Amino acid sequence: MSVFSWGCTQDGQLGISGLGDDVPSLSSPREVPALAGKQIREISCGLRHTCVLLRDGTVMMCGANDRGQLGQDRPGSELAHVPATETLVITQVSCGNDHTLAVTDRGQVLGWGRNDRGQCGLSTGDSEDKRKPRFLKSLSSCQVAQVVCGSMHSMALTRDGRIFAWGDNSFGQLGIGAPGRTLYRDHPQQLSSLPGVPIRRLACGGWHSFALSVSGAVFGWGKNNCGQLGLGTTEDRVSPTPLKNLKTKQVKYIACGQNYTAILTASGGLFLFGQGSEGQLGHGSHSNEVNPRSVQGFLGSEITQVACGRQHTLVLEGRTGRFFSLGQGSKGQLGLDNDSSKSCASPVPGPWEAPSSTEGCSNGEESRSIIGSIFAGGDQSFCIVSRGNDPDHPLDFREAIPSIEPVVLTKDLLQEVSESSPLLEPSKAVQTLEMALSSPACLNASFLVGNDDHNPCNNASEKHGVDLDAARSAFECLSGKMDIIKLISGILNTHLIPTIQKHPSVYPLPECLRLYLLIMECPALSHPEQQWCRQTILQIGKALLNLPSTAEETIDRWWSGLQPRHLNRILTVHMDCVVSILESRSASTTGDLQAQWTAVRVLHKLHKLNLRSGEILPYYKFHIPNIGKYINMQDDFLQFFKNTVLHSTGCDSKTFCDYPFVFDADMKSSLLHLDALLQMQFAMEEVQRVNFASVFFNMDPVNPCLILCVMRENLVSSAIDQLGHLDKSELKKPLKVIFVGEEAIDAGGVQKEFFMLIMREILDPKYGMFRYFDDSGKIWFNSKSFEDTKMFRLVGLVCGLAIYNNMIISLPFPLALYKKLLDSETSLDDFKHLEPQVAHNLQSMLDYDDPETFGDTFPLFFQIDEDNFGEVETSDLVPNGSEKELTFQNRNEYVAAYVNYRLNESVKEQFEAFSSGFLEVCGGHVLRFFHPQELMAMVIGNEEFNWDELEENVEYKGEYSAGHPTIKFFWQVFREMSVEDKKKFLVFLTGSNHVPIQGWKSLQVIIQPVKGGEEFFPVAHTCFNLLDLPIYTSEEVLKEKLLTSIEHTEGFTLA
Repeated sequence: MSVFSWGCTQDGQLGISGLGDDVPSLSSPREVPALAGKQIREISCGLRHTCVLLRDGTVMMCGANDRGQLGQDRPGSELAHVPATETLVITQVSCGNDHTLAVTDRGQVLGWGRNDRGQCGLSTGDSEDKRKPRFLKSLSSCQVAQVVCGSMHSMALTRDGRIFAWGDNSFGQLGIGAPGRTLYRDHPQQLSSLPGVPIRRLACGGWHSFALSVSGAVFGWGKNNCGQLGLGTTEDRVSPTPLKNLKTKQVKYIACGQNYTAILTASGGLFLFGQGSEGQLGHGSHSNEVNPRSVQGFLGSEITQVACGRQHTLVLEGRTGRFFSLGQGSKGQLGLDNDSSKSCASPVPGPWEAPSSTEGCSNGEESRSIIGSIFAGGDQSFCIVSRGNDPDHPLDFREAIPSIEPVVLTKDLLQEVSESSPLLEPSKAVQTLEMALSSPACLNASFLVGNDDHNPCNNASEKHGVDLDAARSAFECLSGKMDIIKLISGILNTHLIPTIQKHPSVYPLPECLRLYLLIMECPALSHPEQQWCRQTILQIGKALLNLPSTAEETIDRWWSGLQPRHLNRILTVHMDCVVSILESRSASTTGDLQAQWTAVRVLHKLHKLNLRSGEILPYYKFHIPNIGKYINMQDDFLQFFKNTVLHSTGCDSKTFCDYPFVFDADMKSSLLHLDALLQMQFAMEEVQRVNFASVFFNMDPVNPCLILCVMRENLVSSAIDQLGHLDKSELKKPLKVIFVGEEAIDAGGVQKEFFMLIMREILDPKYGMFRYFDDSGKIWFNSKSFEDTKMFRLVGLVCGLAIYNNMIISLPFPLALYKKLLDSETSLDDFKHLEPQVAHNLQSMLDYDDPETFGDTFPLFFQIDEDNFGEVETSDLVPNGSEKELTFQNRNEYVAAYVNYRLNESVKEQFEAFSSGFLEVCGGHVLRFFHPQELMAMVIGNEEFNWDELEENVEYKGEYSAGHPTIKFFWQVFREMSVEDKKKFLVFLTGSNHVPIQGWKSLQVIIQPVKGGEEFFPVAHTCFNLLDLPIYTSEEVLKEKLLTSIEHTEGFTLA
């Protein structure tokens, strides 16, 4: 390995001795003898001095020493070791104009040299130069990964992702705000304006500074008189400001000259901006550039290294080995064997070749020379050349260097921690884990996806960039390690969460929020039975819920794009926390009560997003099973009722009814029934008040029930005539139905038959109110119906009365009806349940992938043909649809318009009338508790029949039991019946051919014996779901009597 240097020699900064005063500069590269054969890690150049760091951790320096910048009292004409660092292992160095910083292998920082602006950061309160290296005590509690120096200011990046700055702040280059009366700081100041941003690199120019995030976001601040911040202006910035015009460039490396800046992108592009007076920007002019501008001369090239001096630039294309210089050349710093300046890049001649070249060493006899890395500063330049038959490959400055970056969580780190005993002997791995878990920045940089897919230009903030599967796999090694998991929980509670809560409204980048995804995979959230775990979930939940609106929107976008397994993890963490607290009955304690409701609020946020995203997770995943075992649902509902319906003052108690998504369908149905009972009670109490008043004012008494007297032979008109004249208060009364000429007393069974018969009649095609679709077996509103919309309202009113009175009815509408009733949007998937074949054709249109033949395959306009009693009518799907042709580009719009027209626009009047009647009876807060599928199941009952469950839930009276001969005959006959006959039996017994949403157990079916002999038929009391079964002595007789009975289910002698 050899080192070459060129440029100004006046202070010995090139490290080449014996040049004499008559050689003020070298204009062509010359080897530095003092470094021959040494293994060099890096070289840093100040204005007039140079620092060389060897791979063994020793430091050599040369150049000007008038301000003590060499760290010892000696002339600097020759390279020499710094005595004060010989017992230390130095891992990184940086030079300012006249001061130097170094980082040890333990993360401690030393500073020396000029200190009149506090640039050494020694917090001594004086401005004297520091001629020997001294530790920065202010940073003694930190592990520093990286230091950089500007002309008279300095910055450090710690292993836990914090940024510190000190020194001159005349132009705001410290990033801590306006200078004020104090123009400099002599002790490190932490930057507070980039909380959680995972910074990878820092860079300093003369009086400006930059920070580069892991995902390529660039922030600049400080002096900007030449546009060196790349912000499109020349206004100075006193705090980190994002360079939005670089958002899509995938920035990987930043280098700064005195008043200009160079940037390398992932693709090897080179951008230069700022001062251009000496041609240092390479744009062929001497103009300043206030915006990042690509160097045209390098288009098509893959630049891997760039270095900036005071006013000159070095560029290396690593793959080809081409080495260029540009800018000021008055001191020979361009290495072009002259002192001319160049505004365009010129090749630097020297004894080096392309890394892939084999010329001259095909026989292995001659060695090759390849440039490994380049350095510049002040008016001097350096390059390290690797020699030999197999020289080292050139460094790529775009690549990450973990040793000078903040720590991150890795699978190897977690595995090492899992194999330790942190409580007995905290290892280095545990300390690293603690550092990473305590830092938002470190977590935000952990487990990122590969191939730069976490870069903003690849995800546009829609994708989070975290490899959650890798994180989950890595955390698995901690499974069962409760001492470690508890330790992690403590770190999160004590360090991480207070940090993220300190700056709740400052989130400069979406990548600052990644920790909210990553932390959900942490096993510290998997043990809600433990108090410490519940505390962690509480604190993280509070932080999540208190995010500012822009951050909340980002989290929502990320959650909506998660795989179901990852979204389910967030759900499980919070659901298990709630269930654990409910099971332990500890919600009475303040901490657990907070944890419970915080977890519920997170679930609420997740549930809303899940619905908006088309249900990534099934809605029933949010149900808390058997919640009625843990809380008194009646009390909970009554409190909810007081808060929302009665608007009681001073009632702000939280209730689970405020978050109804946690209830299963059975619980929601019970609450709807409870709500109906309350409204019935209010209606009856009002009647009682009116009747009491009638005693004194000679008024006719009012019936406390809603009485419908209907004629079986003219059912629809007799019912509609009565219902059409009722106001809302009367509809809220308990319903009683009387069939004219029949003696049955309505204890429930007559209602069942009434609703079954009237729905069958109303839906009959002879009324023309609804269309029946053979391929789906479903019905929909007939947009061409001649019936007045009042009839649709009355149909809706009948359906609402059924639900209000806890009845199930036969209503063969698709799910789309229930979505519309609950104000949910309908889609092509809903249309598939109504017209499967048409929906299939629309889907084929969406799946068609040949733009060239699309028009010939689908020669359509935005119109629809409909049958109107034998005549075809054409309607526009959108305004002027007859003029809008279907194309490959607008096919999604066409399908959406088609579905919207069929399910919404064409039947708008009919549905709105139906909806108004339906909601007039059973609309309200509780109806909104339901998911459309749950509401559908509650209205029509469950169509999935588990006949064995019926047998298991039957109750026997009198001498009957499961082992009685007649009962054995009955079940043998029942099992052999066809499905249709079983449904007829269900109608015969309960008045409905569907099972309630609560299941068979809710029917409470009873079979009891009756005397009288085998000539009698079974009799059903539908109001009680009670079967009077004579004691038959043979299976044949029982079968004959039972089948005869179920064929005659209309009409009652006793209901």
